[in-house]
Amino acid sequence: PPSFVLQATVSPTTTEVKSASAKVQFTTDGDTKATLQYGRTKLLGKDIKKVNPASTHVLDILGLKPQTRYYYRVIVQDPNTGDSVIDTNHGS
Repeated sequence: PPSFVLQATVSPTTTEVKSASAKVQFTTDGDTKATLQYGRTKLLGKDIKKVNPASTHVLDILGLKPQTRYYYRVIVQDPNTGDSVIDTNHGS
């Protein structure tokens, strides 16, 4: 399966990786919108958005290339204030 390097810290984050897909699940303290950015380099390049605010997020990434490393990060946004939390660990 592809391998993922986490570029986001939203606790707890779990990743289920299969041969051509991955499922990223995380929780937030309150209801937030979520964007999952991912790609084969730290520049990322693709994203999946969850526009309905929730505190439990499950985002599926489909069409991944097997035996390929992917990077990703999660951005969560408070729907009331617009404030965002973005991971900054850059895949380390």
